[in-house]
Amino acid sequence: MRVFTLFGIYYASAGYALINPLFGVLFFVHITIFRPENLAWGSAVFGRLHLITAVCTAIGCLIRRDQLRTDVGRHQRLNVALFAAFVAWLWFVSLTATASVDASIDRTLYITKIFAFCVVLSLVLNSAHTIRWYVLVSSASFGLVGFWGVLQGMAGNWRLDNVWVGSNELAAALSLMIPFTLSAALDSAFLKWQRIAMALCVVAMTTCIVYTDSRSGLVALIGGLFGFVVLAKRKFRFLAWLLAIIVLVYPMVPSEFGDRWSTIVQQDAEADLAAKSRPILWQLAFRMWQDNPILGVGLGNFRLVVSSYESKAGDLVNSEAMARLIFGTEREPHGLYPGLLAQAGLLGLALLMTMSLRNASCRLDFQKDLALLGKGAQAGVLGFAIAAIFGDYQYIDMFYWQLFLIGAIRSVWEHSDAGDSLLASPMAHAKGELI
Repeated sequence: MRVFTLFGIYYASAGYALINPLFGVLFFVHITIFRPENLAWGSAVFGRLHLITAVCTAIGCLIRRDQLRTDVGRHQRLNVALFAAFVAWLWFVSLTATASVDASIDRTLYITKIFAFCVVLSLVLNSAHTIRWYVLVSSASFGLVGFWGVLQGMAGNWRLDNVWVGSNELAAALSLMIPFTLSAALDSAFLKWQRIAMALCVVAMTTCIVYTDSRSGLVALIGGLFGFVVLAKRKFRFLAWLLAIIVLVYPMVPSEFGDRWSTIVQQDAEADLAAKSRPILWQLAFRMWQDNPILGVGLGNFRLVVSSYESKAGDLVNSEAMARLIFGTEREPHGLYPGLLAQAGLLGLALLMTMSLRNASCRLDFQKDLALLGKGAQAGVLGFAIAAIFGDYQYIDMFYWQLFLIGAIRSVWEHSDAGDSLLASPMAHAKGELI
């Protein structure tokens, strides 16, 4: 009965995207983050939900194209151009992949789907009103994931590997979203109950990061929050909120958490094997890039090629246990930057870094109504960039969405003289809008 009810609600919502593309975009954001298939306990009932929602949203955009803004602004146009160049380069790289063309094409196709959604996102998020709806939906969806993760952690599901794609990926995504959601809790343009809800989402997401047991995720969160302190104007108000969150989260931190974190400050001889393997994988990725400096080896090919470097890694691998860990299984690079360098070459890494840095560092002060949300998004991108040092997170959708959200905020400013209502509440002026 529960699965039948969820089936009706979610598929009816997908159909509504035909007449309301903003709703379709927001619904796609929700199901990508919350993953309703987890509620069906492995049932295949939601197997085509993402595809159907994407198709209905695309058709809805064509039907209601008169309500979309095709001129997305100079900053967003360059975002689209850089992302398009990145995708085009990945397709070229995939066709020349060293070990498996199919593996590279499969991952490139996923990035291409993210690009297509980001283009739609840039067309739909065309006012402060639509941007604030995106803030509410994405933050609430991650808040639900965080709450589910806390429940699972308290029930003994340490690491939360079956809650999302993986524990480290979940922690990286949460480090991206927590400063952003916190900015919504501090934004007086939202209604009071919405700000309280966002604050509760921050508490749930922060506690969930603890239960992922991801050291890199928590380091990334600390970096992102520090970046928000630097960017925020009312620093004392922000610090007061941060202290309140710590007071709420601390009693829920399990005792095992301290044992895990102690490995960060241990001497090299005492560090766990997984942590010691990462620098070796990064060095192998750099050597792989030196052997394939232009095109790299192809996305998803590092794990297929790395075993061929066993005979060349005598200066890096000094134990049988480490050799088995690195060469005995198909290991990923465990770092976005060296991994992408090895698999897509210098140009691939440069295109992604350029798109990231220009959005993370662009000025938002001139767009006063949305500046706080923009700075929260920028702080989250900073935190995610720190997490990406330790993981292969270039396939996480939300990272690209946040870059295009920053572009949307810039776009609203560029079109503000056209008469957009920049102070619209997400609950106001709904009639006549896309939602």
